[in-house]
Amino acid sequence: MKITKITRLAAMAAAVLALSACHNELDNQADDKVNTAKQITFKVNFEDYNADEEVQGTRTLAPDTLSKQVIDLDNNLLAEVSIQRDTTKADNTTTRALSNGTYTMLAYQGSTLKAEVTGTVNNGEFYVTGNPMVLAPGTYDFVLYSDLTRSGNTFIVDRSNMSNAQIGRTTGVVITSQLETQEVVFNLKHLGARMKIKLTGYMPYPAMSATLSSVNATSVPNQVVYDAVADSWTGYTHAALSENCTFPANNTWVEGNMHGGVEGAYQDINYPSLTNDYFYFLPTTDASKLELTFHSGKIYRADFANHNASLTLAPNPAVVMQNNGSYIINVKLRPNYLYLMNDGSTDFINATQYTRLRKSDGTPLYRDKLGHVLASPKVPIGLVVSQSRRLAAALNEVAGGRIELYTGPYIHPFNYKYYGDGTHAFWPNWSELAAMIQDMDGYRYTWEASGSADGTTIKANQPTLYPAFYRAAHYREELQNSGVTLTGTMATANWYLPSTGEMYLFAVASGFSDGTQASEGTNYKWASSAFYLDLIDLGITPPGIHGYWTSTEFFESFGGKVRCGDVWFLDGNIAFSASNYRTWVRPFVKF
Repeated sequence: MKITKITRLAAMAAAVLALSACHNELDNQADDKVNTAKQITFKVNFEDYNADEEVQGTRTLAPDTLSKQVIDLDNNLLAEVSIQRDTTKADNTTTRALSNGTYTMLAYQGSTLKAEVTGTVNNGEFYVTGNPMVLAPGTYDFVLYSDLTRSGNTFIVDRSNMSNAQIGRTTGVVITSQLETQEVVFNLKHLGARMKIKLTGYMPYPAMSATLSSVNATSVPNQVVYDAVADSWTGYTHAALSENCTFPANNTWVEGNMHGGVEGAYQDINYPSLTNDYFYFLPTTDASKLELTFHSGKIYRADFANHNASLTLAPNPAVVMQNNGSYIINVKLRPNYLYLMNDGSTDFINATQYTRLRKSDGTPLYRDKLGHVLASPKVPIGLVVSQSRRLAAALNEVAGGRIELYTGPYIHPFNYKYYGDGTHAFWPNWSELAAMIQDMDGYRYTWEASGSADGTTIKANQPTLYPAFYRAAHYREELQNSGVTLTGTMATANWYLPSTGEMYLFAVASGFSDGTQASEGTNYKWASSAFYLDLIDLGITPPGIHGYWTSTEFFESFGGKVRCGDVWFLDGNIAFSASNYRTWVRPFVKF
């Protein structure tokens, strides 16, 4: 009996010893210190860029867009610059690459470093690769970081390693030897910020090269000291920045609608190109201290190889980059159109009430093409389609919608000259059109008796017989009746129905047509959106899919009605044809 009791007591003692051994193995210390490798699981979350940013816009800026500015590049180009948050998410490959690095974990009590270990991250957990971190019970702040140079409690953070540097802080963690398991979570953030540049044109363009640089030698932060205990940045130093970038070509025309469509509708046809790589910056970098200079590439007949174009990324309001922030700089290159003004002068949009310039108090600043500040704005009434010919097209069509060209009995010819040999029906072929676009006699057809076949009829004075000619010829009165005050040469200038050749000059000036044929019909490639965006800036609704009369006569085999050339604005192309139906009128004027 005694032997049995002794045996039981021995068994119980062995069990107690075994439990005590298990507990000591968990704590790994006889003095109540905690082996964190055994007692604490360190979870690691890799925060994506902009993960903690609230996406918002303003009444004038779209969501994600932080600021916007329009810059005159002084070579008949405008650059609309905006900055937005980059919503690109890291893919699995990028996350795996980040987790494959070497990480260092620090444990602080107040400002005192208590322990330091290195390790790796696998499946979202930090694993020590050397001796474990052993800590006494207490309250700790933990720091986990990679790709940074540390000296004591501070890190020397350099712009050159901002692409990989990450850090995470978890504060107020209470460790006690009574806990058998515990979890500490790190949210690793990028210490720096990154930026890509997106170029958008409104016609195709080849590859373009540029340089992103600082506006001076001290405008961009280059190095800073980060205090892991205080979570603060001090001791910024600055240096010059100059990095090359390339925008891949986007040189295939989008022809859009080739066969008409819903009248008045139009597409926003644009040609984007994004830099392949990111630029990396330290926090507090002010985007307005950066300058983009184009060195090669062509768009809207501007050749950057011959005339470099620089623009300061000076959006309004200013954007200061934050750590873990990712940004896209949008640079939209647009033509700076030359307009005919109500006083007979020619100028750019900044001379009008639609100026993009502002005084220091935020009120509009009007400046003419010579740089003179104007007391009051000019009124744009036409688009200059040829400076050498001093020729402009009305910004608006005449009121009233579709108008008939001619209402009398069939006559041929009714102009002093015509195109086509009458061997085929309806509209010209390419060879006939090639001749028609050389016709520059719209004024003569409208206002001179010699422009008519009978040598006596002045179509500008025939409201019933030649409605389209009459309405074009009396557009001056229409402008005045709408409240536009005409002075100088415009007070007496005669508007008229343009010829096919003059409408072709309009296609060249407004949509940068280079005579390249579209894939179908008698159509030319035409950068419709470039022109339409400027009309919108002038408060004018783009015509979209729309047809216009010309005064050039075309002789076709079907007969029975007078037929003249007409021009159709389509998406990405402009179609030249001929018609005997009602259509719209866009007058021209010589200034």
